[in-house]
Amino acid sequence: VKVIDVRSKKEWEEGHLHDAIHVTLGNLFEQLDYIPKDFPIVLQCRTGLRSAIAASILQRAGIKEVVNLKGGFLAWKEEGLPYTTCNLNV
Repeated sequence: VKVIDVRSKKEWEEGHLHDAIHVTLGNLFEQLDYIPKDFPIVLQCRTGLRSAIAASILQRAGIKEVVNLKGGFLAWKEEGLPYTTCNLNV
């Protein structure tokens, strides 16, 4: 599974899932060639709204194994799940 975080650079720097790939929603279409197609993809943003849009874009581009992380990064943090900030694991 590959996680793609579609939040802004500032949001990314405040914390992100370990091993996530950062591609902002605004740059997603032009980065399609670099999106791994041989793994299932989990898309994530702050609350799940932008990542739902990103999921739609990837599915229309022919990438079938795509899911949206329900509740986004905020829900992840609220559950006390691990994440990384500035190369430090939290």
